Amino acid sequence: MILLLLTLLQTAVSVCPEFNASKIRLITFDVFGALMTTSVNLRRAVESALPVLSPSVASQIAGDMLSFYASYMDDGGFVFNSSIESPQPFVWVTRKGLENAFSSRAPTCGANCSPGSIAFEQLANSAWGNLTPYADVVPALVKISTRFEIGVLSNGDDDTLSMATSQFANVNINVKRFGSDYPVGVFKPQRAIYEQLLTNGYTLENVLHVAGGEFDAVAAHGVGFLSAVGRGSGSSQDVCFYLQDLTLLPEILGFPSPPSSSPSPSPSPSSSASPGGGINGSATPTSSIATSPVPIEARGSSDVAALSQREQQFLIIGAISGIAIGALFYWAMSQYALQKNKAARLARGGERGGEGKVNNEAISNPISPMRFAIV
Repeated sequence: MILLLLTLLQTAVSVCPEFNASKIRLITFDVFGALMTTSVNLRRAVESALPVLSPSVASQIAGDMLSFYASYMDDGGFVFNSSIESPQPFVWVTRKGLENAFSSRAPTCGANCSPGSIAFEQLANSAWGNLTPYADVVPALVKISTRFEIGVLSNGDDDTLSMATSQFANVNINVKRFGSDYPVGVFKPQRAIYEQLLTNGYTLENVLHVAGGEFDAVAAHGVGFLSAVGRGSGSSQDVCFYLQDLTLLPEILGFPSPPSSSPSPSPSPSSSASPGGGINGSATPTSSIATSPVPIEARGSSDVAALSQREQQFLIIGAISGIAIGALFYWAMSQYALQKNKAARLARGGERGGEGKVNNEAISNPISPMRFAIV
């Protein structure tokens, strides 16, 4: 029991103790998993480019595109050769993925599903950039952008990332872009895609990366950055936070909690982010982005989020300590009662000349060793 309590105590105090919101300067997000409803948008893009297809076939093509892209993040990511794959690895991968998806569906849509066709070029040039954010994204970014710089850290090329994030300019959010274009030339979870932040004026302690999947968050932490999973759950000790969606992110960063009378945040997607990057879930996208002015506040030096986490850790420690102290007190009292009863039984046994009564009393004793072990 004591070993179990010590293990729980160690776990409680080792959950991202280095997190301090006041030191964070930049918050980066994975695009295709944490911010955008990628699978939904790809399916809609296929339906728009190829209206002759049935919804099921369009969905299959979108799924093939996603699977091909995700395969380049398996087994530790991928290092590209610029002389073979081009200076924009993401463009090369997504075009190859589209070719692969079309080749398997050619009998269904004929010449429309071929490289060089109008539908092919339409999808290759805009499907991955014309994305709609999850419903919780804009409210969260609007709030946290008043104190922190916002960036995207993604496998995407700069043109695709620019297209995907341009919509945030409507709410006065300037988004910095960190992608896979050369000289980076790798896909997550390769270290180089994270280390590019260090060559752009940031340090390990002033960046929080919100990933689309656990592997992304673990890789960022492996380089030395603080990390969170934006959509989904997990158990890695290398991840500071697991968020079901982004509605909790402002509070974690030290912003006041919303009043209880305020409307509930938009619901998170029914399916959580996939382990392979969080791009395969479906969700209801935002219908529009508000264009009302956003007041800009000076960034403070509040430690609210860090203190909040420490307070939670202390509460856990206090609870575990209380259980341990209670168990030890109960054990001590039991031992005291056992010794007292044993002495009394021996005294009575000596007076009556036998031990039979002692054994019967031991069995019926309400604080016997047998009863304590069962409890």
